Amino acid sequence: MALSLNGSTGVSGVDGSAGTPAVQGADSNTGISFGTDEVSINTGGTTRANFDSSGRMLVGGLTSPRTNIYKSGTNITPFNQIETVVNGYNNGLSLINYSASGYDPVLTLGLSKTNTQGANAIIAAGNDYGAINFVGNTGTDFRTGVYLQASCDSTPSSTSLPSRLSIGITASGSLTPTERMRIANNGVVGVFSASGVDGFASRTAQSAGTGVAVILGKHSASSTTDGTTSFLVYSNGNAQNTNGSYTQISDAKLKENIVDANSQWDDLKAIRIRNWNFKEETGHETFRQIGPIAQELEQVCPGLVFDTPDRDEDGNETGEVTKGVNQSILYMKAVKALQEAMERIESLETRLAALEGGN
Repeated sequence: MALSLNGSTGVSGVDGSAGTPAVQGADSNTGISFGTDEVSINTGGTTRANFDSSGRMLVGGLTSPRTNIYKSGTNITPFNQIETVVNGYNNGLSLINYSASGYDPVLTLGLSKTNTQGANAIIAAGNDYGAINFVGNTGTDFRTGVYLQASCDSTPSSTSLPSRLSIGITASGSLTPTERMRIANNGVVGVFSASGVDGFASRTAQSAGTGVAVILGKHSASSTTDGTTSFLVYSNGNAQNTNGSYTQISDAKLKENIVDANSQWDDLKAIRIRNWNFKEETGHETFRQIGPIAQELEQVCPGLVFDTPDRDEDGNETGEVTKGVNQSILYMKAVKALQEAMERIESLETRLAALEGGN
């Protein structure tokens, strides 16, 4: 026995059979059907939602669960599925909350490591909390193009849940994504490229020094967590690499208007090289250093000085600037001046040799 709702006669008890509306409106094609261990909601003669014998919820015309979906390289059958046919951007899921106190809507994905619903069971390091799986149809299956995966990063407890967030992307010629970026529980960001180059970057709460690297470049990597370190930038700003080589693109085929540089003798003589230290309130280390002052250097070589706009904590320009010095060009000017000095020394040596030979 089931209930039947008819717009003209009201509610009455009827026996519903599979495929026949058992709770029916004025339109005989619209209603709720009770089949063999399943319930369907129909409008206009079309099944809009179906709850099957396993408790699956299938929405949007599905009468059986889709089985050609993949998460990374694993074939999955999502328990609850929603599909629509919409030409445009109206196909989506919107969660909007109206709250004078500012409470936002929350989408929660989570894991309790037990087969008992409602039970609390601690997860383990490496377990995944949940993922957003972006898929595209290959003509055969829905394969993962990009995933966003949240996981437990190390051993949890009742007072600690160290976590990480990973992004995986599928490369050309593949159907399985590779982890390309990871944000670990300590804030370190790992980035892995297909060419085997691995880089890490972070902001650190630790004071300036050479004990913590905020940027690491690595080679021979196979994931976001390995590789051989070849370049580092420490929290005090020191840059270090494994071979002491700093290069730039310098091929003649890329250049034009090539002429000998003008004399740098007078410039180098005029540049004031000073000892100084940073003010303590800047947050930089305050040990004594040697080098030019930007405003003084600008009077001699304005092309070596550049301005960087100051910004407030929101990223807005304050109207002030901080000056910097292009040290690499300064070094090249010094090389040119040294060559000039060598020529003068060699000329003097030749004259001195001639004088001594005349005696």
